[in-house]
Amino acid sequence: MIVACVRTGEKYPIEYVYRLKAAVSKYLPVPHKFVCITDIPSKSLMTDQGITPVSANGLSGWWAKMRLFDPSWRKGEKVLYFDLDTVICDDITELSRLDIHFGICENFTRASGNKTWPCRYGSCCMVIGPDFDGKVWDAFQSDVQGLISRAGLFGDQKVIEVLMPAASILQDCLPKGYFLGYRNLTDKQPKDAKLVIFAGNSKPHTCKEQWIKEAWALS
Repeated sequence: MIVACVRTGEKYPIEYVYRLKAAVSKYLPVPHKFVCITDIPSKSLMTDQGITPVSANGLSGWWAKMRLFDPSWRKGEKVLYFDLDTVICDDITELSRLDIHFGICENFTRASGNKTWPCRYGSCCMVIGPDFDGKVWDAFQSDVQGLISRAGLFGDQKVIEVLMPAASILQDCLPKGYFLGYRNLTDKQPKDAKLVIFAGNSKPHTCKEQWIKEAWALS
């Protein structure tokens, strides 16, 4: 199994990669390889930390997530993907064991009750099965600029929705409360919460909840 993240540009310090890897090491007690899709020259820093760098292939920002669908580096392995600002706060073995072709979160704006939100998917967490072929990657490569233009401000998750409209929704595959959006944070960790999803300007390092600080301090 591969656990993957994406870091391009300088929006997130490399510390985010290390902290996510530390959390995965603690809360995923099954054999896995940690991969970072990146355009950062300091790849040796990742290698020294046991992280395998994979080239972003010229894609920047959230568009580098599309490289997840390129089978040339996955080599038939299952991939579990997390955004860098995800906080893992409990065992995620159940997520890793999902036997699905492709899974992605429901967009958290829609999940919170706004069902008219025009993007159904939230690409903060994804599961790509070992049998996932290269059709999505090929379709993206054949019309990169057209798809980017079509997606507008909704980014990669809108393109994924267009190219893979029948994905499994991860919130439906896992117990209620497994994913906790940052808007619903409380002063104590809910017993069912395994993953805390941040977005926009809200980030783990600025969160004031003590239990998030403790989870974020793993490394």
